[in-house]
Amino acid sequence: MKYSRWIGVLFCIVIIVCSYMTWIVVPSIQLEIGGMTSNGTHNYGRPGLLHIILSGLALVMFLLPLVWAQRLNLAFAALNIAWALRNYIVVGRCAGGECPEKTIWFYLLLLSSLVMLLMVLFSDVKISEKKNN
Repeated sequence: MKYSRWIGVLFCIVIIVCSYMTWIVVPSIQLEIGGMTSNGTHNYGRPGLLHIILSGLALVMFLLPLVWAQRLNLAFAALNIAWALRNYIVVGRCAGGECPEKTIWFYLLLLSSLVMLLMVLFSDVKISEKKNN
């Protein structure tokens, strides 16, 4: 795709923004869990930190028009979607009879990670062949 690099950069930024927002709300116990914050008795740490690191590295790799950068970017995007799925399963599960309300940011994070992986797969890096004389 012609614009896959810039779409990938856009979704890297969306993932970074989503990592600072609230992902889960449990209204019965006034619990809010986000990518960088979690209050209450559940300590999920900062699950958005790895998203920020991987998306930052992927953003740099999207901007480099080199073959090795795109291959490395595939690893960053795959780890990012795997971490997003892990967060969806672990953070978004029902526990103790309390099912959380997932916010739009949680779904947007998962969708953005998938789109970022697709943009890496559809990147248009030209491989030049060396001429032997």
